[in-house]
Amino acid sequence: MFWNKKYGVSMFFYDISHGIVLLGGSIPFPKKYTVDKKPFRNKIKDEGMIIVGNHVSFKDPWFYSATFWNRRMFFLASELVMKDPIRNFLCYHSGCIKIDRNIADINAIRIATKTLKHKRCLAVFPEGTLHKEESEDLTEIKSGVIFLASQTGAPIIPAYSLKPKHWYNRRTIVVGEPFRISDYTNHKFLSVPEMDEIAKALIDKINECKNVFDEITGGK
Repeated sequence: MFWNKKYGVSMFFYDISHGIVLLGGSIPFPKKYTVDKKPFRNKIKDEGMIIVGNHVSFKDPWFYSATFWNRRMFFLASELVMKDPIRNFLCYHSGCIKIDRNIADINAIRIATKTLKHKRCLAVFPEGTLHKEESEDLTEIKSGVIFLASQTGAPIIPAYSLKPKHWYNRRTIVVGEPFRISDYTNHKFLSVPEMDEIAKALIDKINECKNVFDEITGGK
């Protein structure tokens, strides 16, 4: 199981599958920037963290793995994506945690929480689906992201990226500063108004990444 500390068969399968995709060239090494327009280097190596960004491609999981190449990346994935038995097997052993977005999926939250507490890296695409309008700001953050961060103390890393114009172009991403719930409240169990306020602050951070992305790339 991914949330266990021991290196097992699932983790071996994960490393092999991600290595094949990354080294195979389908995910060219990305151009990575901070909101200060400086080269991004991930300095968080000894604690769990939650990557939150926009979702524009089915290659996003591998793209984020390439961006944070020095950490194993795990993902919350819709039950619709993992509905087929074969796809469910492949996704599970590639680091996906199945979640039913239509209900309060306690089991998925439990696994995600253990993953973070064992100092793993978890990527979440909070809007749940691919962006239909790539030019629009991110307008919604699900409360589950805020809940996970408040329960585990893991920092949230905001990010923004779009697909390159051509398949052979390197993709660009802008990564924001770590966003910590403790900067906004000392409560572990948050009220709905507190969650809404923190979610809006996080959206602002992601849109800040978007604005820098637009400046660097011209919005392309």
